[in-house]
Amino acid sequence: MVQDRTGLPPTGGESARRRSSATVPAPEGPSRPPADGEGPPRPERAAEAPQATVKAAEGTPVTAAEGAAVPAAEGTPVTAAEGAGTGGLKGREPARLVLLRAIAAVAGGALLFLAFPPLGWWPAAPLGVALVVASLYGTRPRRAAWLGYLAAVVFLVPALAWVRTIGDDVWVMLVAVEGLFYAAMAALASPVFRLRMWPLWFAGLWVATEWARGLVPIGGFPWARLAFSQGESLYTAYAALGGAPLVSFAVTLSGALLAHALLAFLPLARVPSLAHLAGGDLARARLAGRPSEGAAPR
Repeated sequence: MVQDRTGLPPTGGESARRRSSATVPAPEGPSRPPADGEGPPRPERAAEAPQATVKAAEGTPVTAAEGAAVPAAEGTPVTAAEGAGTGGLKGREPARLVLLRAIAAVAGGALLFLAFPPLGWWPAAPLGVALVVASLYGTRPRRAAWLGYLAAVVFLVPALAWVRTIGDDVWVMLVAVEGLFYAAMAALASPVFRLRMWPLWFAGLWVATEWARGLVPIGGFPWARLAFSQGESLYTAYAALGGAPLVSFAVTLSGALLAHALLAFLPLARVPSLAHLAGGDLARARLAGRPSEGAAPR
């Protein structure tokens, strides 16, 4: 028989209370909420994956953790190029891809010059614009700026060679200053490529750059505008409707649309550089749960 400290035997009510308290299990888990790294994840953390899908569908930037959680939940792996396109991973581009961008910029600048007299191969103008767009698409503003400057130097050095009659120093200085306009245009084009119907915006940006070149410095230097390469071409008729700006707009729009078609419809598995360039679009489309324009049908 159990006795208390008084030495008297417990009554019937006290004995029953002791038996009931002995059979009641203690509450499980700590009384305080678990800290980070302790216990199961909190409910709000478990709901982050659906929030990432909503953010991606609305166009909101997705972090690396959110971007990695959504495809993993869907059973779809995310490649390095797709992670870089979402903005969550800040990896550098491979050196081979940077070299391909530079080659495309140089080739684009050379084709732009071939469209002008004395050669006057006017179809080379939209082709040159297409290569310049391909070199800039999917890159950051800083890299786009020097790629645009590189293409401008290759284009303007022979196009403005007639200035050498005044002096080689004037020729070099003029090319260096005019190239800055194209560098600024390329840096601005980097975020423009993220807009819907970006070929239209890029064509307007090119025309605005030519307009700015005609104003500054020292009264402007409007030579080597794309319209001046279309003296006898399919674009010449637009001059009667909107003058030189409309001709330049039409040529640039044609080149941008050509680049868009190449980036969207070529088999990306066979063109590694284009696969890297379109990686951001593929990742955003996959996070949003919709098919991408550049993805090949399965």
